[in-house]
Amino acid sequence: KGNHNYLQAWLQLGLLRHSIGDYDGAIEAWKFATILRPQSSMAFLNLGNLYGWYLHDNAKAESYLLAGVAAEPAYAYAYYKTYEFYMDVLQDKAKARKVLQDGIAANPATSQDLKTALQNLSNL
Repeated sequence: KGNHNYLQAWLQLGLLRHSIGDYDGAIEAWKFATILRPQSSMAFLNLGNLYGWYLHDNAKAESYLLAGVAAEPAYAYAYYKTYEFYMDVLQDKAKARKVLQDGIAANPATSQDLKTALQNLSNL
C-alpha cells in the first residue's frame, strides 16, 4: 500500500491472481506494471503468456510478447518466450526462426539457448 511504485509487488500480485484463475486481476496487475516500468519485459511477457496459452487471444499474445522483446532487447529470454509462442501456439516456423535470429543478433554473447533452439528448428 505504501509504495505503488514497487514493480516486484505488482508482478507477484499478477502471478498470485493468475494461479487462482483470476485472469482479469492478473491482467490488471501486469498492465499496471508495464506502466510503472515500460523498459522491463517481465510484465509484457507474463501478459503474452496469459493471452496466448490461457485466453487464446493470439493477437494480444503476440503484441505483448513483442513488446517484451522491444522493452529489453538485450534479454535473450524474451526472444525465447516469443519463439515458444510461435512454435507451440501459432505453429509458425518462419516467425519462430525470425525471432530466434533477431535474438541472436541482439545478444551474440548470451544467446546459446537461442542458438540451440534455432539449430533444433533447422533439424525439423
